[in-house]
Amino acid sequence: MDTNNKKKRLVPLLAFTLVFTSFYFSSNAQIVMPKDETGKITYLDVVKLDSIPSDTIYKRLKNWVKFTYPLSKTTIDSVTKSIATRGRFLVYINPGVLKEIHGAIRYDLTIELKGNRYRYMFTNFVFEYYKQDKFYKFNPTGKEKPLEDEKFPGWQAPWEKHKYNTDAHVKAKVADLKKSLENKKAETMVIPAVQKSKDW
Repeated sequence: MDTNNKKKRLVPLLAFTLVFTSFYFSSNAQIVMPKDETGKITYLDVVKLDSIPSDTIYKRLKNWVKFTYPLSKTTIDSVTKSIATRGRFLVYINPGVLKEIHGAIRYDLTIELKGNRYRYMFTNFVFEYYKQDKFYKFNPTGKEKPLEDEKFPGWQAPWEKHKYNTDAHVKAKVADLKKSLENKKAETMVIPAVQKSKDW
């Protein structure tokens, strides 16, 4: 085989290698998740809605939570105008046609309303480990792991992917909440560093 033919065969192989390598590292790169002063992963922000009456915001908040978390136990305090609920979504290993459930990420969500401002807080993120039973159904095992843990022996790459998907999940929920309250199209959310304060 002459040199020109070798070069022609190497070019597509090199291109594939570069694409695969880029995808691998982008999928498994560590993501920096916001944390509060105690080191707990927390997504928190205060959003002001000047043109919408407080009662309307509160009604839309309740409707959004009811629609978004229909199976969760939700606590609504009409005096303080706060809503507390729990979210959960599945995470997987072996992406593609061979993917299988690895477990679920559970978290707590609190939304408070003060005048025409609302404050959301996503926190208490926990990984729930699932296992397949004899009927090929995946069920929780009762084993849990805080998402703050840096290491997951034997599952480090999926662990980083679970964190990446959690970050994307929360930002999608924040964007959807904002869209529902403002009746606008959802936008890509940039969530600020955690600054938890009683006075907001």
